[in-house]
Amino acid sequence: QDVDNALHPYHLPFWPALEARVGYYPGAHFTHDMAANFGVVVGFSRSLGATSEIASSGNYGTTMQEISAGARFRLPIAGHELGVSLLYGNHEFAIDSDHDPAQAGTNGLAVNRAYVPDATYQYVRPGVDARLVFGKFRFGAGLGYRAVLGLGELASDTWFPHATAQALDGYINAGYELSSGFYIVGGFDAARYVLDMHTTIADRSA
Repeated sequence: QDVDNALHPYHLPFWPALEARVGYYPGAHFTHDMAANFGVVVGFSRSLGATSEIASSGNYGTTMQEISAGARFRLPIAGHELGVSLLYGNHEFAIDSDHDPAQAGTNGLAVNRAYVPDATYQYVRPGVDARLVFGKFRFGAGLGYRAVLGLGELASDTWFPHATAQALDGYINAGYELSSGFYIVGGFDAARYVLDMHTTIADRSA
């Protein structure tokens, strides 16, 4: 739905990120019944030194950052754990200093915008997860649906003002217990956004 063929192709390879997730279950201080399994969770991740290649325009610094927070219910089963959560998150994808001096709108007038629009996805995410423990080893997996509430610059008047999106995410990880209760964990996360720009004939005059 790129009505004036103004979008530039770009390429971003797989890139590492630092990630931290914290869960706190206040009821566990006072009881061992079901109330001990309701908690709050917070997550943060950020890419390290990523760059994007935009057509023939060169390479640009790229930042991917995500912050999420919400509630989680855990169900312990013989040393393993199942979880259900509801989170609010902000997932930002930004390309630095990629201003396009020659960009023009569908009406032929100059437009002050970048080569590629930055996206800031605000979302509500219901999800499920599982953690399996075998001796000193642990394995985890999770899946969530993101009901996207906002798109940031991507949905601005200079890009796609009617755009909507939805997404799925998932992760797998594995860890090893170095000392009692302390694990080193590595894994792979992925989020897939599907967008509909809802471009209209009236957008050609903008």
